[in-house]
Amino acid sequence: MTNLERLNAYRTANGMEAIAKFRADRHQEFLDSVVAPWEQKTAWEAERAAYVEMAKKMDLTKLDAKGIEGHCPHCGIDHLSNGMWSVDDAEAHQKRDFKYTYECLGCGGEWGPVVQHGKASPDRHSGTGLQIEKNRESRNGVKRPSAGGKCRQVWDALDEFRASKKTVPTVSDAKAIATEAGWNVSNAAIEFYQWRKFNGIKGR
Repeated sequence: MTNLERLNAYRTANGMEAIAKFRADRHQEFLDSVVAPWEQKTAWEAERAAYVEMAKKMDLTKLDAKGIEGHCPHCGIDHLSNGMWSVDDAEAHQKRDFKYTYECLGCGGEWGPVVQHGKASPDRHSGTGLQIEKNRESRNGVKRPSAGGKCRQVWDALDEFRASKKTVPTVSDAKAIATEAGWNVSNAAIEFYQWRKFNGIKGR
């Protein structure tokens, strides 16, 4: 039944009182389906903006893993739901890319204590030094890992999965690939989100 047919039925059966109820019901549907989500999104964006403004007055090197009350100081998003990692989570060759201790996986912004880089250390999986490639391809603020490392293996496997199955892998797929290959599952999950950001993949 169309809205017009419904309105005519109300008019015939119940008169003006029913018409008023019909209009009230439709108005409430509009409020619930359009206005409420818009207000929620607007409030969420305002909250993010407030944290970004707050960060401008702070020394970001003094912040811990929680950022500002659980929010990224650069984009304001709740990085507990969006994802964040630290230099301690990174492979040996990835640590060189960190200037500060923590990084938001949403915007790539960093905060926390300054990372002190020493001499290149051996890759903790292979026990051998990893040659860092110069001029690695960079997209969306993320550099492709150097060839020969465990992180690059994850990326290559995700590229192969996407090409062969004609679909974007999920984090569950990444973990399954890592488990089958005997790789570190937690690192595979971290690399999965870096790979998605590099490729500009958004949403679920």
